[in-house]
Amino acid sequence: MPNNLNSVDFNLDHIFQHDGISSTLTGSFASPDVFPMGLTIDENGNLNSTDLTADHIFQHDGISSTLTGSFANPAGNPRDMTIDENGNLNSTDASVGFIFQHSGISPTLLGSFASPDGLPEGLTYDGSNLISTGTSADHIFQHSGISPTLLGSFATPKTTARGLGYDNPNLISSDDDFNFIFQHSGISPTLLGSFASPSSRPAGITIEIVGPTTHTISVSDTLSLTDTFTRGTWTLARSFTETLSISDSIAIFPTRTRKIIRDTLSFIKTDLLNNITDPASSSRPSNSRFIMSSYPTRSIHYPLVTIKVTNINVIRTGSQSNVQDVLLNLEIRIWARNEKEKDEIYTDIINRLNDIQLTGKGSIGNNLHDFNVLSSVEVDEEGESGGQIIKSRILQCQYSFYNIL
Repeated sequence: MPNNLNSVDFNLDHIFQHDGISSTLTGSFASPDVFPMGLTIDENGNLNSTDLTADHIFQHDGISSTLTGSFANPAGNPRDMTIDENGNLNSTDASVGFIFQHSGISPTLLGSFASPDGLPEGLTYDGSNLISTGTSADHIFQHSGISPTLLGSFATPKTTARGLGYDNPNLISSDDDFNFIFQHSGISPTLLGSFASPSSRPAGITIEIVGPTTHTISVSDTLSLTDTFTRGTWTLARSFTETLSISDSIAIFPTRTRKIIRDTLSFIKTDLLNNITDPASSSRPSNSRFIMSSYPTRSIHYPLVTIKVTNINVIRTGSQSNVQDVLLNLEIRIWARNEKEKDEIYTDIINRLNDIQLTGKGSIGNNLHDFNVLSSVEVDEEGESGGQIIKSRILQCQYSFYNIL
């Protein structure tokens, strides 16, 4: 199953969703402001974008125009960005010629260093090393880890490289002057192909991981391996009874979310939005959401429900099979203004998830089996205004996916 390219164009001010790595589009939507530049997808499958006019980094809800928050860029000229294996954002800024390392996806910085190009643009990560480009030297640079130390460089396909993406094992780049997107052979100047961008000014690009990848592993009770495809780490919590050699390989779904996580979050969120009553529907601001698939960073209007995936276990069904069963843990958290409101929302959610288990368009219809409540924990937190105590309950539940190829 191919991965999907997402690209941005600052002529049309749109973000485009491609079918695979091709010029065919499956959709598009307006960018948050009028000069979009950079794109990346985080570990929860949420798009993040930068805008030159707003000097902001925007956090999207999934791959959509809906925003869950934004924050100011470290300097005044944001360009591209990428996510590393720790889930930290890395961004470039052309006004100061620096690459910034963020703490998570936030304005807090862990560090920064000078870009090898005085006008940095594109940025991506191959699971171990940062890759950057700029419009001054017209070169693509391979960094050692996330540092200014370089492993090598090579000329860009044309003259104005704006965006970089990584579709393991191949680099993808975009060129503003030539208006093309290029597919490289590995991380090299050799090209496998190219195609016209959706409009005339392509900039940031990012890859949405939607399929499995293959890893060669050795046997132990608990296996941990690094997925360079998605810049993350799997832990396979399973005791193998069969004998595997060091050269045996299995295909596993990438940990940095993508399709299986995105589809689950989308289904649960959409169903709850359509079937759970929002106690504050009459007073909720237009920029607020009752149910979200990420923690909000903008102004919060209670009550609120957040949904996120906290863990995935992948179990191979046999020694000679690439078919797997997947256990997916969800955290559904209710944030309410009082105990009564919290209990009512919690009860509605539990009842709804129970009711749709066996319906054609419910859980099983979306390949979500064996709904199981793992825990329910009470947490009281201080709210944003006037020291209000927010009543919160964290529901941990689990679903099973079977026979995943």
